[in-house]
Amino acid sequence: MTVATGHLYVLRMLRALLAGPEQYLFRIDPDTLVWRTFTKLPSFTCLFGTMETISEGQSDEIQSPPNIQGGCIGMTRDAASAIVESGLLTQDNCADNCYTTWVRCRDMELTVARGRCSDDFIMSWAAGSLDIPIIDYSEIRSRWRRPISNHNLRYAVTHPHKSINGAVSELAVPVSSK
Repeated sequence: MTVATGHLYVLRMLRALLAGPEQYLFRIDPDTLVWRTFTKLPSFTCLFGTMETISEGQSDEIQSPPNIQGGCIGMTRDAASAIVESGLLTQDNCADNCYTTWVRCRDMELTVARGRCSDDFIMSWAAGSLDIPIIDYSEIRSRWRRPISNHNLRYAVTHPHKSINGAVSELAVPVSSK
């Protein structure tokens, strides 16, 4: 996921998600835990999850649109399809001119300086450019490097769950549904 090829990764991922018949699509990090089923999903076109308006690393304001934190990004099928079909995910937009598109805070400036990209910021930017709503969804709690407590199963999905060695923590095992 370099700056030069990040748009290709996002396109490939969205096309893979759209290959199935599902109406709701999820991009989930490997250290994300699904604890239970959702009680209700959004009934309108959108990206949803934990909305970020202040960046996690530098505590910098994220310029519009807000970001959906990448541990778990939910989207409706029509939102993903609109992003793919829009033609926005190009080298010109996502690499050559990234500072005027998806790079919307100091954290992302530092990411680009390392030659990397951020698929969550790219997807949120694309959705915002298409006026697709980006909503904070109460059943997903995802932060960057800040573990989430979920003993009461308030959240259906939480992120991150890493132990010191980077593996998913054995202390955070989801309850199986019966």
